[in-house]
Amino acid sequence: APEPPPPATGLQFVSARNLLRWQHPEALLGRHAGTYLFDVYRMVPGEREAWFASVAGDTPDRTGRFHVTDPQAVPGTRYRVVLSDPLGRPSPIAELTLPV
Repeated sequence: APEPPPPATGLQFVSARNLLRWQHPEALLGRHAGTYLFDVYRMVPGEREAWFASVAGDTPDRTGRFHVTDPQAVPGTRYRVVLSDPLGRPSPIAELTLPV
């Protein structure tokens, strides 16, 4: 593709399961070029933002969503999800902050 990928969509936190989940509007099949990769960053209130997890773009669950579990989530935690294409080009950031 001539442009970086679009951002993740539908970013939400399911508190009953401590689950951050999202979707992507396109099939993320890098094929011979490589793999798409979502990087998830987390900033807990009072701390610096840090990398939290990576999720391969070719591993959605049966509903077509991607997810990570954060058993230590607290109110006010901010999550940012960035998708990199096989060439390393980042998407715009998708962001979610848990209510306080």
